[in-house]
Formats: sequence, C-alpha cells, structure tokens
Amino acid sequence: MQRIFITGATGLIGFQLGKALLKLGYEVGGLTTSEHGVQRLEAAGITAFKGDILVLDDIKAALVTFKPTVIMHQVTALKDGSSVANAHVRTIGTQNLVQAAQLVGVKQIIAQSIAWSYAPGDNLATEETPLDITAPAPRQTTVNGILALEEAVKTLPLWTILRYGTLYGPGTWYDQGNLINQQMAAGELTLSLGITSFIHINDAVQAAIQALTLPQGVYNIVDNQPMANETWSQLYAQVMHSPQAPSFIPAQPFERGVSNAKWLANGGQLQYPTFAQGVLNHEARR
Repeated sequence: MQRIFITGATGLIGFQLGKALLKLGYEVGGLTTSEHGVQRLEAAGITAFKGDILVLDDIKAALVTFKPTVIMHQVTALKDGSSVANAHVRTIGTQNLVQAAQLVGVKQIIAQSIAWSYAPGDNLATEETPLDITAPAPRQTTVNGILALEEAVKTLPLWTILRYGTLYGPGTWYDQGNLINQQMAAGELTLSLGITSFIHINDAVQAAIQALTLPQGVYNIVDNQPMANETWSQLYAQVMHSPQAPSFIPAQPFERGVSNAKWLANGGQLQYPTFAQGVLNHEARR
C-alpha cells in the first residue's frame, strides 16, 4: 500500500483527505506548522510532522523519516486573506517540497492549483487555455504563484495538477456563519456579474484520491454547471434564509467559467454535479 504525505494536512482539504485515505487503507503522514496541528493529526491517526514548508530542512527531514511514495501538495496561506502570502507559499514552499522530494527519491506528486487563473475569453476555459500571465496587480500575484507552483511540480517524474474551482460546502467560506454567509446576511456582499465554477469540498477531496490513478496531466476540478453570480447568489440566499441581496459590479473579462470535460472523460466523478444540488443538500441536513 502506498504511503502518502500531505502538505497543508490540517487545512480544509488536507485534513479531510488524510482521514479519507486512512479509511481506504493508505499510510498517511502530514505536515503542520503548530503543536495543535500535530495533536489534531495524531488524534485522527495521521503521522504528524511539525515544520514549515518554507524551510527546506523541515520538509526534507519529514520526507526522510516518513519515506512516502506519493506527495499530495495541499498547502495554502489563506488565513489572513493575503494573496502575497499565498503566492509566496506556492512559490518558495513548492520549490522546497520538490527539491526535498528529489533528494529523498519521491517520484510522484499530486498538487492543488486553482481554476480561476485563466486568461480572458468568451468560452469556458479548458486546460489548454493559457494562464492570465499579463493580468494587472493584484491578480498577477496570484497567477504568478500558480505558474511557479505548476512549473516546479512538473519537474518530478510523475505529476498531476488539480485546478480546483471555488470551494463551497462544510467548513468553507460559504458555510453557515462563515465569511460569504456573514457578508450576505449583513448586506455587505459585493459580487461581479461574471461566472463562477464551483466544486463541493467533498468532491474536491475525492478528486485528489481519484488523481492517484489519473493519467499524468492538468485537470480542471469543477462541477458540471458554471453559474452566473446573479443566479447562484439568489439560490444561496434562499437556502441560507438571508433577507439581504448582494450588490453587483461589472464582470471581469477573465470570469468566464471552466470546463471539466477532460476530468470527466478520464473517470472523474461528482457527488454534487451542480452548485444547486450541493447547497440544497446543505439545507436538507439542517
């Protein structure tokens, strides 16, 4: 059985992913920056390593000890909402991770990327669509971080890049009492007139597991129905019983929606094929 090492192991995807892999019989190790994170991972049955992915020696020591066959790279830096900090982790952290993997002899990596970094266009973006490398700041910071992450990952012999859509579901910003929900309830939510491609957190976790057997490549991990922000926000307000409607600003040219055709053609599966099904399930569970 493969030994899988997860970066960002206490994060929204990483922690659920680790527990799901354990249930499937994998040996799972995880990197966390805090003692609290170590305790949380160990309580779940995950072998915990305390360290900072921005420190090469930390990540190298963890890989030497755990000896993984696969790395699942799920680390982000979103707690403070800083695109600069997140891009720094994606750039320097991924470079450190790949360098350590090469030194230790780990050949396979599955890495989290994002599906909203494509260049502007009139149709749904595919994996062949160029990234938005000429975007103005601050978007350029995010795109450059993704470009650096993906280029580093591709230097390992076996790699898979999962470009996730906007996450929703339990624990995300869209969950009851969290950021988007709070902003809408307070009448402070501002959206563009663009299009969003979503992915439920449960489907994001399962996609990472499915990636263990996907052909090497880049995959958009989004649901089947890109939605205009006006449309999904009306449904979301009804489900969350919010009396407030968001305000709207003009769409950005890159807000075009994303196609998941390649992923589905290679066996990708969805528990929640649309945002509507996912949020209605949330209402049914209340």
